[in-house]
Amino acid sequence: MIGHTPELQKQPPGQEALLFAARAAGGPLLTAYDIEEAPQLLRDYSDDELRRIPILPEGTRLEEGAVYLDLRDPARCPFTATDGMTAGAHHYYVPKARIEYPLWNRLIGVTDPARMI
Repeated sequence: MIGHTPELQKQPPGQEALLFAARAAGGPLLTAYDIEEAPQLLRDYSDDELRRIPILPEGTRLEEGAVYLDLRDPARCPFTATDGMTAGAHHYYVPKARIEYPLWNRLIGVTDPARMI
């Protein structure tokens, strides 16, 4: 199968085609819109906003020194990845570098209007 990798084998059925298409297009692999739990985790977000929140699939290596947010963390505290970290099965990591600042700030609970622009 073209584009078949061990990383894709780990994905739930139905996700393989989505991941392959996203990789081919050079876009984010998943978005919050693709996650079944999104309505519970992000209640006040529109479908358009959910589509703009990239989620790293399980097994993705996190970039050392880059900042991420786990949507499953109730505190929504950003963290800086260290060497060797990967996205686990029970986490929804959002890379700060691949999301627009107003949406990132909203995710982490920033309410200062000057920072929401």
